[in-house]
Amino acid sequence: MSQEKTGSGGPAKPRTKRSGGSSLPAPAEGLNVVKPREVVESYIFSTSRRNLSIYSERLLFRLVEIAQRQVQGLRFRDGYDIGQVSIGPLGDAEVEIPIRNLLGPGNTNYVQARNAIMELMSRPYFVETPKMKNGQPVYDEDGELQFEFIGHQILNDCQVNVKPGVAVVNVNANTWREILNFSKGFRRFDLTAAMMLSKTCSARMFRLVSNQSSPVTYSIADLRRMWGMEDLYKKTSDFIKRTIVEAKEELDEKAPWSFDYVTNCSASDEANKGRRGRKEITSVTFFPVRRVVNMTVGQVVGAVDSPLMVLGRELYDLLLNKFEFTVQGLRNNLMVFVTAKKAGMDVQAFLYDVAPKALRATNPPGYVIGSIERKLKEEFGVRKVAGGFALPGEE
Repeated sequence: MSQEKTGSGGPAKPRTKRSGGSSLPAPAEGLNVVKPREVVESYIFSTSRRNLSIYSERLLFRLVEIAQRQVQGLRFRDGYDIGQVSIGPLGDAEVEIPIRNLLGPGNTNYVQARNAIMELMSRPYFVETPKMKNGQPVYDEDGELQFEFIGHQILNDCQVNVKPGVAVVNVNANTWREILNFSKGFRRFDLTAAMMLSKTCSARMFRLVSNQSSPVTYSIADLRRMWGMEDLYKKTSDFIKRTIVEAKEELDEKAPWSFDYVTNCSASDEANKGRRGRKEITSVTFFPVRRVVNMTVGQVVGAVDSPLMVLGRELYDLLLNKFEFTVQGLRNNLMVFVTAKKAGMDVQAFLYDVAPKALRATNPPGYVIGSIERKLKEEFGVRKVAGGFALPGEE
């Protein structure tokens, strides 16, 4: 299968070029002051066929979050099916949600929330699965795998403002079951970041690439089905531009996970019949990329393999060579340094200020860490909390 170069700035390989840039820029100034809230969504639901507005997708984010509470504490494994959580007598779920939670940061337009609820009541939801007979997949006479579609409504009914500012939605039993069906795996993503996205394709891509370490390939036909766009953007180049390219641009700007991608071309004479020069693009391979500049302190610390990637060479060498830190010592205290950078503290200038006392101390690294923590508390209002630090305005 041949590959076509797409985008710019990525590592070059023969006939292949990823679209995008470095996944771990350093130093890490400019990190978002946002606390993440991770949720888990079934892979079946992440890849289900639907074409919704971004407000409807945000409502689905909330439903996934609420559903997750039903399975908190369980350890997810590939092939492990949590099964249906029966809330109503027939397995449907009646969920009460403050309307302000459906809209995204700073949005108080209740009409948009109401329209999102109505859209989920009117749009069918499809799950596509391979057709099976006697435990074996079914193929047509041309050798193509056959699929079955299961369709149903996402929401059965709703009540808006039954309490001031509150919507009560009744989730279809089949939808609730698919949200919690982890038999084909799951996707884990940052809900706070997801709620900031403004494009539906960005939201769908964010779920697919978040916390993934391996590339994933989807055919153009599968992407069209997944996003309900079989009849939109007939030219493949237009489809890629209006979905994948726009999603990448928004994720690069806002999200802790984005992607590079490579388009793959068919070598089939039949697929390329009548074409001159460029071959037909038949699939896209996505390479998940961490976006450190869009991560929180905790996410950065968890993402990096070496303190050098966050501290930068000058600060890294200063701490090792002058203040007697070990690499493990830097790794153990990385959250302190990242918090200081995030708060706006000039760490290197501060180190030179405390150097006379630090270098006479019995434990220079301990003196440095204690001094930074005191300065963060007294001058920047940073508090120690469970698992790390909180800047003013953070919970």
